[in-house]
Amino acid sequence: MNSGRENNNEKKIFGIFKRKEPKELTPEEIEQEQSSPKNIKFFFKLFKRNFSKLLTLNFFMVFMAIPILIALFVYIQGPTTPSQTNVLAPALFGAELISGSPAISLMQNIFGRTVQLPVHNSPIFFAVAAVLLVLALTWGWQNIGSTYILRSMVRGEPIFMWSDYFYAIKRNLKQGFFMGLLDFAALGVLTFDILYFSGTSANFGEDLMYFCTIGISIIYFFMRFYIYLMLITFDLSIFKLLKNALIFVILGIKRNIVAAVGIILMIAVNLLLAIFLVPSGIIVPLILPAVYLLPFSAFISAYAAYPNIKKYMIDPQMTSAESEE
Repeated sequence: MNSGRENNNEKKIFGIFKRKEPKELTPEEIEQEQSSPKNIKFFFKLFKRNFSKLLTLNFFMVFMAIPILIALFVYIQGPTTPSQTNVLAPALFGAELISGSPAISLMQNIFGRTVQLPVHNSPIFFAVAAVLLVLALTWGWQNIGSTYILRSMVRGEPIFMWSDYFYAIKRNLKQGFFMGLLDFAALGVLTFDILYFSGTSANFGEDLMYFCTIGISIIYFFMRFYIYLMLITFDLSIFKLLKNALIFVILGIKRNIVAAVGIILMIAVNLLLAIFLVPSGIIVPLILPAVYLLPFSAFISAYAAYPNIKKYMIDPQMTSAESEE
């Protein structure tokens, strides 16, 4: 674990990366915020204080979701070809043509369904690939900018949304790019594997791979709490970022689980509202997630992860530096 990157005296940065002097809180107030115990009670206090800023942050974070939604829409609306969902479908179709008995018709209705699959060799496929490529190239930078602002919220520091966002990207331009590519690829592979194994015929080997993929996805879900926080705080290689994040999955297990429960509850409440209200014509539960889901989830994970990083990485480093003096 190497020395930190933060240098509070570095202020002469031009253009959109220029940092401004803190004006929102006094040094005493900042120190009090940083020394406050990061428990559930303080979480709601901090959440309330930063509520409007989290909604503003959503305007930055939503660009991580919009390309995915565009790609899905284009993929679904493109040309398709019919495909059977069961290997018995052709045989049942032939049997129904020969003797259209009620039993065969019933089996045809159950096992002979067809779905429309997008044609992968169409221009639509290349359009989707282009959209996702742009997202992959900017994925790390978007995460870095958002994480920097979220860390400031958890620390109780003043926040200047626009300048802080791009300041963080500039300071971590190269490593953020490569870490983003790796992160995006990992998320894509895990998502593909889950969808693939969940749709295959049941046998022991495929079931085992499915549950292993679920387990790896859960571990990586917790690792992402720490990867970008450490990236903007310490001068570590990508390998050490991943290794430390994996260690924090165990060291911070209590806070990790509480954060996961909070995120799941937030999503569950919105789903329940959608189930009960959308059939009545109230579409608010379908719109609200686009306003709050990404920043609120990210704030929960940052609030859970940063105290662990401070306890096991920042505080020992500061103690060591003080003893050397």
